[in-house]
Amino acid sequence: MDSRKKLNKFLENPELYVPPLAPHPLPPADMIPKRLTLSELKKRFPKCAELQGYCPVTYQDGNQRYEALVPGNIKYAIEYRDRIYICESNEKLQKFLR
Repeated sequence: MDSRKKLNKFLENPELYVPPLAPHPLPPADMIPKRLTLSELKKRFPKCAELQGYCPVTYQDGNQRYEALVPGNIKYAIEYRDRIYICESNEKLQKFLR
């Protein structure tokens, strides 16, 4: 319900949320995480995933402990700051993208 209110507020005055009236500028494109398709991921070969392919969200949520290392799934690949990260699930991917 709360998200519906936020959507309606945005739709009433969308120009308030984008430049030049937005209170903060949008970050440059390379500073925004981007989901990668399997074909995009393959094109980046031989570039390796960060954290040796373990899910960065699970690791961060687990206080960066060894026990929190969970292998990522290549269906949930992200490129951020010219680095590749592999998340465990769509839920973790969405959390990374926020």
